[in-house]
Amino acid sequence: MLSSSSSGKDESLKLLTSSTVRVDTPELFANALEDLYSYSRFAFDTEGVNLGRSGDLTIAIIQGIQSSGDGQKKDEKEEATPQIYVIDVQMLGGDTVFSKDTTSLRSLLEDESKHKLTFDCRADSDALYHQFDVTLRGTIDLQVFDQAVRIHKGELPPTKNIYVVNGGIPFLDNMEVVSERYSIKLLLSKHNAPHYLNSQVWKERPLSLACTKYAAHDVYLIEQMWKVMAKSKVSKLLMDRTYQHSQRYESMFRDRVEKISHFGDKLFIMEEHPIISEHELPTGHPRRLKTGGGRISHTVEKWTKQLHRSNKSAGALRRTYLHTMNGTIG
Repeated sequence: MLSSSSSGKDESLKLLTSSTVRVDTPELFANALEDLYSYSRFAFDTEGVNLGRSGDLTIAIIQGIQSSGDGQKKDEKEEATPQIYVIDVQMLGGDTVFSKDTTSLRSLLEDESKHKLTFDCRADSDALYHQFDVTLRGTIDLQVFDQAVRIHKGELPPTKNIYVVNGGIPFLDNMEVVSERYSIKLLLSKHNAPHYLNSQVWKERPLSLACTKYAAHDVYLIEQMWKVMAKSKVSKLLMDRTYQHSQRYESMFRDRVEKISHFGDKLFIMEEHPIISEHELPTGHPRRLKTGGGRISHTVEKWTKQLHRSNKSAGALRRTYLHTMNGTIG
């Protein structure tokens, strides 16, 4: 007999499958655009081989998400789950999918007023710009927003620990970790991702069902995380910083003169940068001192105390040594 959690996962997987539309013909693309242009907010992701400026972006995945500014009445759209469009850029061609002359994804992705929910959009933005001359704008990156929610709930902004090797760099959490933080269950295991066994799989045609499902699954997770995270009602300051640092994500890889090296730039890629400083924390924040100044993080405080104790011990030993030597010489 299936447990309730297993049954719920099966139902969610069925819903994911039924709402996923593979778009690989001009007719299907036109239908997708007609639907997508009725939304002002989207969940967005891409897939490809060595995703970035020098790789191959072959798939764009996008789902419209209901927001108060959309034209249709809310109850009309909520009757059915919005379609997740897995758009085959390789089959349709970049000139079609991102056309400058006809209706395409370009205007949706470049329009700052149309919010794109992403998760670590840095490589996506790099690939879009350098391969198709598309400047991704208007993102709300959930890897950034996650930090805002954590701070809102009482955490301190991430800080480096100068007493640890590599400067104690705080590392970013991946989608799997962040999903679990908000009790979002993965429907497909990341360990069974199609490209783990075959790095070229996103260029192979026809696109397999496994690839189509996997591509849609990431957008499904983005939409699910957003629904939970948005309920946190973070402060205007934290939301504004989320927008600002999402813009920073858009340009972080894209605007570099040289392409990102996943080996040489590993620490740069993995570091989580604070979206707000500790002294900017609101007066009601539980980790802020009542004097009005920010307090140092627990980790740095702990290491400082330990260093102080070590220095005192070393000083005592040195004084004992000198006293003994003086006594011997005398």
